[in-house]
Amino acid sequence: MVNSNEIEFLINLCQNPEKATPLDFEKLAELLDQHPDFDLLRKAFILVGEQFGASGQNFEKEKAIWNTKKAFYEPAPIKPKSVNRERLDTYSIEEKINLFIQNYQAVYSPS
Repeated sequence: MVNSNEIEFLINLCQNPEKATPLDFEKLAELLDQHPDFDLLRKAFILVGEQFGASGQNFEKEKAIWNTKKAFYEPAPIKPKSVNRERLDTYSIEEKINLFIQNYQAVYSPS
């Protein structure tokens, strides 16, 4: 397990990768060898490595893994819905209900 000091270290490096030192990058590489499935560690490793211009087979492999996983950690973009809204205040209650029924689309749960 990664201890709380290492977690703080990772968060600081993710927020400020330009303040990292070569020793920090070396420590990240050692931690990544110990915890290969820890994605925050991988993110910090990639950010700091890019600051130092890192290259090599292992770095490119970790970068490819991060590029496939980073979409899971970033919020999905919200697409604005373009809806032609009619002036409903002129409709009667019955007309509003009928309009709702005409435009209703069933929403199914993913399970």
